[in-house]
Amino acid sequence: MRAPPLDPDDVEPESYVFYVENVILILAGTIYLLLSRIGLLSAKKRRPDCQHYQFPITIVEAWCIKNAVFLIGYPLAIIYSQSCMGRFTALLLFIDILLSFCWIPTEIFNCHHGVSLLEIFLRLVKNFFIAFVLITWSVYGAKDKELTYPQIFTTIVGLSLFFYGLRMKLVNYRPVAFFPYNDTQTWPGRPDFENATSPQLFGEAVQWIAFHMISGSYASFGYACYKFLIAYARAHLRHEWYLQNVPDYPKQRAMFIPRFV
Repeated sequence: MRAPPLDPDDVEPESYVFYVENVILILAGTIYLLLSRIGLLSAKKRRPDCQHYQFPITIVEAWCIKNAVFLIGYPLAIIYSQSCMGRFTALLLFIDILLSFCWIPTEIFNCHHGVSLLEIFLRLVKNFFIAFVLITWSVYGAKDKELTYPQIFTTIVGLSLFFYGLRMKLVNYRPVAFFPYNDTQTWPGRPDFENATSPQLFGEAVQWIAFHMISGSYASFGYACYKFLIAYARAHLRHEWYLQNVPDYPKQRAMFIPRFV
């Protein structure tokens, strides 16, 4: 018996496009984590100075270039979103990238290490795909829902965790940017680093898990999983490097979650 024709108006965009994007992000994060655990990836080495490259680009210039797609795309998502939920989540994304542009370049502007054009291109392609996922969901996929008391509570908790994670990410960015060491083998001395090797990565994971608590979509779930897997893998690599290369590094210090793991 032949199935009745499918009415395009009955098909939710999340049912195919966002689901595929979700799988791609989770798969990418899982592969990165597995490669780090089996030893095929290593903690990043100290970058050469700009003069080493034919087309010298500093770390701060590279950071601004690869993240420009977010700074341009998120305001467009706010303007063209078809729902209040879409505009709200796009606004959160825009606040994150705007504060990052205000804070991070000032933290690393005096670093003269260089970045290759190939690396910038690959990171730009990755960020373009992520921006496409989040922006298309905010514009076309987000739906307004009737708020219940549990949903209001979840949103309030999610917002609190979102800005907590954002703060952790920003204030601890500079020591991570100069990792593994700069001229001398030392570890960061800021308070957050006393409880974990990678508080910046922990904050980033908390931030995007909280974002999923607020939006509750395929796109946010895939992105939260991707950020958590990448952050955990990088924290593992960084922690192992410090234990092997930094004299007297505290072995009891947590790797990722402060005072825990």
